Amino acid sequence: MKPALTIAFFTGQSAPGHCALSPEQENFLALLAAPTGENSFNRLLLNFPYIPDSRPFRDTPLLRASWNNLLGYARSRRPSFILNYRPSVFAAIARATHTIFLAGSSGLELFNNLDLPESAERRCTLICYGPIARRLPRHATTIIVQGSRDFLSRALFRHPALTVRCNHLGYLRDPAFLRICQEQLAKLSPSCSSISA
Repeated sequence: MKPALTIAFFTGQSAPGHCALSPEQENFLALLAAPTGENSFNRLLLNFPYIPDSRPFRDTPLLRASWNNLLGYARSRRPSFILNYRPSVFAAIARATHTIFLAGSSGLELFNNLDLPESAERRCTLICYGPIARRLPRHATTIIVQGSRDFLSRALFRHPALTVRCNHLGYLRDPAFLRICQEQLAKLSPSCSSISA
C-alpha cells in the first residue's frame, strides 16, 4: 500500500550534481516522528532533483555554495529546467498520497519554476523556511517560516510568516521549526490516510 505521506527536502544544490542529503538534513528527518503508524510516513533520503546519486554528501565552502545556488536560481527560469527536472519531481510526488516538501531558501522558487499542473501541486504542502522567491505557488498549500535574524529572506520575500529565532542557516537546528514541521505531519496524516484508504 502506498504511504499516505512523503516528506522530502527541496532546496538548491550547493554542490551541483549531488543529491545526497547533508548530515544536518538527515538528522532533521530522523527527528520527525511518524504520526499515525508505520505505513503513513515516508522519508525521501535525497534532495532535489531526487536523482539517485552514489556520491556521498560533499561539504561545500559557503561562498561557493552561495554562488552555486545563485546560478541554480537563475537557470531555473530557463525552459530546459522543466524538461530536465519535472519528471523526477513527479516521481517523488507519486510515492505517496501527499508530499510535504521542506523548501529551504531558493527551493520555493525552484518549485514554482517547474510549473507543475494543478493536480500535482494540490498533492503538495510546502513548508518554506527562509524562502527566497518571487511568488507563492498557485495551488500548493504553503507555510512560510522566517527566522527573526534571517535578514536575507526578510529582505527578499515579504509575505506573512511564522517566526522562529534563527538566521538563514539555522532553521534545521531550531526546536520551534521542528515543532512546526511535526504539527504539519500530524495535521496531514489523518486526512491523507482517509484519502488513501
